[in-house]
Amino acid sequence: MRLPVNPAAWALACSWRGLDLPYLLYGPVIVTGPDTSGTVEDLKDRLLAQAEEVVRRAEELRLEWSARPPVSEPAARQELLAYTRRAIHRT
Repeated sequence: MRLPVNPAAWALACSWRGLDLPYLLYGPVIVTGPDTSGTVEDLKDRLLAQAEEVVRRAEELRLEWSARPPVSEPAARQELLAYTRRAIHRT
């Protein structure tokens, strides 16, 4: 399908799971929250704010990289994670 990498979704998933996912996420994503029975529901305010902040930060960093590219893909991933994890801990 040749979908583009979705760095914001990847960083959000890594941050919420507390680990660095060894695979990337591609294309558009839908983020939902589970309820107690295992079905899906809307995200609560705090989680929605975190998701929105991570998307904003990922876009900010992408624009910064146009002037200062990362030295490698692993370096870019680590910088993105550090940047977005700080955002999550503030919300």
